[in-house]
Amino acid sequence: ILLGSKGLPMVLTFQLMLVYCLLDPLIVTSGRLATAVGQPQILTRIKVLQLIIFVPSVIALAYYFGIEGVAVAADVMLFVGVALIMHQMRRFVDFSLRRMFGAPLLALLLAAVAAIGLSELLALQREWPLLIVRAATASAVYLGILLAIERAEYQEAATFVLQLVKDQTPRWNQS
Repeated sequence: ILLGSKGLPMVLTFQLMLVYCLLDPLIVTSGRLATAVGQPQILTRIKVLQLIIFVPSVIALAYYFGIEGVAVAADVMLFVGVALIMHQMRRFVDFSLRRMFGAPLLALLLAAVAAIGLSELLALQREWPLLIVRAATASAVYLGILLAIERAEYQEAATFVLQLVKDQTPRWNQS
């Protein structure tokens, strides 16, 4: 909408690169964890494997599908890296993939269905009202579902942060 009709050719590429933007922080954070526990070679080996996957796939996919193929090759490379590093990080941190990704994925799916469904029900044709209704609906449904499912975790995190702030507040000598 912001770019107008000139931006339409890049929409699919942009959507494909959003996957990269969502997954990349997992690699970065997990890589820092590997370094912190004295195992930086884990990330190095994974990066080498990612390179081995990326180079031939980007050449082939770019040849057949253009810029969208490059985006898919980047997504595949990053997905493989995330899967491998998450597997390796289980040696150092106990976590559940279901707990980590389950609620956000469920909320995302239901938010998308609600946003598209409501905009179809309202039969919105103009771009800006469609964008506003979809964004507001998706945001409300996503946040509502996450709050319903993960309320205890949010309360625990808020309590922790407030305690940290309280502990860092300077105490003035009142003698």
